[in-house]
Amino acid sequence: NMSAAVNKFPLGTFSPENFVKNLAAATTDGLPVFDLNVLTMGEDSWDMQLDTIAPFCGNRACFVEIGNELYLKKQYSWRFPDADAYMKASESLITKLRQRFHKTKVSVPAGGIGSFLPHSLAKTLGIAETPEQRAFATSWSVTLAKYVHLFDAVTIHDYQSVQHDQQADNDTRTSALATWPEVAYAAAVKHCKNLYGDDIAILITEYNEGLGSVGELDRDGGPHALNMLSHVLAGVQN
Repeated sequence: NMSAAVNKFPLGTFSPENFVKNLAAATTDGLPVFDLNVLTMGEDSWDMQLDTIAPFCGNRACFVEIGNELYLKKQYSWRFPDADAYMKASESLITKLRQRFHKTKVSVPAGGIGSFLPHSLAKTLGIAETPEQRAFATSWSVTLAKYVHLFDAVTIHDYQSVQHDQQADNDTRTSALATWPEVAYAAAVKHCKNLYGDDIAILITEYNEGLGSVGELDRDGGPHALNMLSHVLAGVQN
């Protein structure tokens, strides 16, 4: 039980301040990804947000994502009715970010992985999106291409695998899960390259089985996530 292990630590151990401090002290060749808030915070917060990531990004390369999953129409269109509005609101932050952290790579949230797949493939793989959701996310991703000079990477999330087969037995689910990344990611990478060019980096910063999934693998979030990661990495490697 992951919760029991985490709860043994004193209150405040996992504060944002400690997270940034410990990350800055870590020695790693990997590039961490930080996420800045452009949804509920404005230009008067840019310096404060950049101060927060300065202990790490000040001296090393890192990725900084401008917002999270803002292509979700139901949740966020009240603030960003389209990707044009999002990029216009974010441009001053991106400019300040590049001026302050010269090694930083800027990432923007592209549509969910389903919006990067041909409709026939998405349907075959059982992606559970309404036509309206898919159309909005696809339009968002296409519109971002107009601003490709402002960013270095796009972020995609994957919670779609075997979402259509939530009641399947574990053997069936594991088999489906093993085939998903190789098929879906190859199509998504091809689509991203077509939209944003061959030099674009693609970040998969969130992944798991489909929402509402059941079975032995879902009883503990930690092992479940590691299991999913093994399939994600296999798909990326292939």
